[in-house]
Amino acid sequence: MFVRYSELKDGLLQTYQMLVKSHQAIVDQENNHSNEEILEKSLDLSGSEATHIVSQLDQYYSTKNGGNGEKSVKRVKFEDDKEGMTPAGFLNCFQCQPHLVEQDASQHGTYELMSNLSDDKRTDLVKFLFELSLRDNKSANELGIILQDSSLSPKLLMHMLIYYWLSYVEPLVICIPALYHIIKVITELTDKAEVLVEWDSISPWWQKIRDTCCHSNNAVAAYLLSLACRSVAKQMEYNQVKAKDPDADTASNDDQSQCNSVDLQRWDKLVKQLEDVLSLCNLLGLQRADDMSQSIPVSVSKLMEGGRGSLSELVAKYIAKTGLQPCDIVKFGLSDTLEVDHVKEVAETVTTLDKIQGCLEILQQRFVHSLDNDVLYANTSWENAVYWYNEPELVQNLKLSSEYLKLVQNAVLQHGVGAMMWSMFISKRFQSAALLMEKVGKIPKDRLTRKEIGISEGKMVDFMEAVTEFLDILMEANCEANEVPVFNIEPLWQDIRGPTSLVELAVEQKTTNYGLIHHHYHLSVIMLAVLTFNVKSVKVISLFDTKGRNSFFKAFDQHPLLPSQNVDPTITNNRKQVLGTVNDRESMGAELLPVAGCRVAYQVLVKDKSWGAGLLTNVSPTLSSWLRELKTDHLVQPEVNVQDIANLLQHVANCLPEGFNDYELAISLVDLVQSMKG
Repeated sequence: MFVRYSELKDGLLQTYQMLVKSHQAIVDQENNHSNEEILEKSLDLSGSEATHIVSQLDQYYSTKNGGNGEKSVKRVKFEDDKEGMTPAGFLNCFQCQPHLVEQDASQHGTYELMSNLSDDKRTDLVKFLFELSLRDNKSANELGIILQDSSLSPKLLMHMLIYYWLSYVEPLVICIPALYHIIKVITELTDKAEVLVEWDSISPWWQKIRDTCCHSNNAVAAYLLSLACRSVAKQMEYNQVKAKDPDADTASNDDQSQCNSVDLQRWDKLVKQLEDVLSLCNLLGLQRADDMSQSIPVSVSKLMEGGRGSLSELVAKYIAKTGLQPCDIVKFGLSDTLEVDHVKEVAETVTTLDKIQGCLEILQQRFVHSLDNDVLYANTSWENAVYWYNEPELVQNLKLSSEYLKLVQNAVLQHGVGAMMWSMFISKRFQSAALLMEKVGKIPKDRLTRKEIGISEGKMVDFMEAVTEFLDILMEANCEANEVPVFNIEPLWQDIRGPTSLVELAVEQKTTNYGLIHHHYHLSVIMLAVLTFNVKSVKVISLFDTKGRNSFFKAFDQHPLLPSQNVDPTITNNRKQVLGTVNDRESMGAELLPVAGCRVAYQVLVKDKSWGAGLLTNVSPTLSSWLRELKTDHLVQPEVNVQDIANLLQHVANCLPEGFNDYELAISLVDLVQSMKG
């Protein structure tokens, strides 16, 4: 037993010495071939296939290297430490297991990596074995001879090669010929029964490598490794077919195309999936100048196990994390109907935003179903709501969530996502805010808002604006009728498994009660008015009758008794007293001026255009232009008495001090209404 153990150690030492000797003979060599030529020759690909692969890699490297593609690499640089490991260090990486009974004169036992081998030592070992040999074919040939003469098992060798390639190599096309040769040598050392199986069976050898590539977060390395392994598998299958038919033309590429085994189909599918993942990584790896967070790791297995919505959720999470607004991504046509009222100032350079838009465009072309406009907008709305829920002080995320939700065209999907967002993220804080304002009867102090709602006093107006807008969107979605959408998935990802996607859950939501949403909308508007105008002594919930108070904060799919039109006179009187308690009269006047202006515009520009045209000839160009810019289509009850408009304008004029920006506009409007009465 001791003799066999010593012979195993001696075999390892001989392998070490041969590796050191081969390393000393290696010199850097210049690469004079294009990447397309390297791929065509080493992997036996057609020109179109090689060009396609290089284009995929160039897209990846252009996002990593500031626009410099992988084509610019002419020489591979390696560390100068040609030994990299001492003899003792090399021997201590392996565990020798002598055979108890002599089985083969040439095999005294087996080798395994030490179970307690640290990551650093494992890294040193695989670098020592493979790093320098990936320089060129000559070095790879020498390594192949050494591996054939060693007693290390093919499984162990392949495990170490893949570990190195996927973890510690900056993958370059120039390394592919050597990688192909080393894989081929190791595979030929393997039991043929594990590699070459029936055409309708799956090779355990190749399947294990495919599984490793699927789980790797290093997409570009896994992509190149899969290409090399696929070519080796294809060549070995072709050789097997050729051995059965010696008269076949060995130079015929058509014969190789006949080798359409299940294994090769699996390789083809994996390569295409890795191309998709590579495109996704191109986007997720892009960061804005002020974004210090790490990029989101992604692999084939993560997408396959993440459910049918995994890809759209990842992209939406990236968009939310990056803080992109709808106007930032509309450039590449995600929406043809988007109206941009506000173009955000972009802090980073235009080039960075262009890259993001370009990567999104490529991804949407690859994933026409998973990144459908509605699906992407719905998921982005949700992710922004999640960000706000985790950091409620950042109310802009809740506003962004509503902006994306408005873009969802299918009302069923829009309604479902909105209903889920309300119940999971918004309702509890809205309820806390309403109860707190009811309790104190005014704007709550900062200490109370932080304790009860989780939002500072200074952000309360923004919060209520966001809630009011959200409820308005939900009411509109409730009123519209659309067919339930069908969510397809790309053929390449049909085997995906995992949790139900967000959009699938959304379309299964119960229909909400429009009246109940509208009831909460009224409360939201009142709360917003109290906060905006600093109204004192107003209990917001007490402005409703008993039915109204009891129906608050119910789930939106319930049907409680709602207030009728016959309201208690006492409550009506309390409501009328609200305006008298406004302290910030200037703000109230500025808010009411556009309301009065819309009513005047309807009278002179819509109701009776000829009559209105005569009136407008006697007003200033400033007032005439301002009236024409106002939108009158949102007026719920446009037909009102001119005297009522005059009374409203008189209140507005009284609220605005002389010298205020819109004071002269208000006075001109008062004069116009007086002429309308005459």
